[in-house]
Amino acid sequence: MPEPVFFEIPIYRTSIENYCIEMNNMREKYYGQFPGSRAGRYFEGYADLIERTHWYPWNYNETIGFLNLYIFGSQLRVDFWLIPNQRISKGIHKKKFINYGKILEAQIDKTKSSVEIFEWIVSELSDLEKRKFKRRHFDLRAFKVLGRYIDWKTLSNELNSWKNPEFRNNYFNGNF
Repeated sequence: MPEPVFFEIPIYRTSIENYCIEMNNMREKYYGQFPGSRAGRYFEGYADLIERTHWYPWNYNETIGFLNLYIFGSQLRVDFWLIPNQRISKGIHKKKFINYGKILEAQIDKTKSSVEIFEWIVSELSDLEKRKFKRRHFDLRAFKVLGRYIDWKTLSNELNSWKNPEFRNNYFNGNF
């Protein structure tokens, strides 16, 4: 039976930096095909056409999966959802996410401070990205912004379904 998810982290096909390099290369490829100088009204119209037909924002469009973080007993667990394509290329239009199940299970050391627990979680996620998702990118920005302010000891106790089964029922019934 599923556990209440307290945070979702998007998995991207590539980092924003690599994406910008790809888009700039695409622009140069198309701009190089334009006859004449790269100035004036005709080039601006051509550039606008290229931007509208080939460029797209990185946010959400390059998302290929999600990590779901949850507490199970005294463990941090992470499930992942991913598109099933064998070959993931840029600009994927139709996405169907499949739950591949648990990918991380680690004991939370309650003797550590809340800050240390947060740093440990970030470290575990970074290691996971390097080990299992080598050419992918976890977008940890929102998690890092919020994570510094969360009392991780309290969160791990309160979200523990074994100690607090009512929270689990309320979560899945939408009673918050």
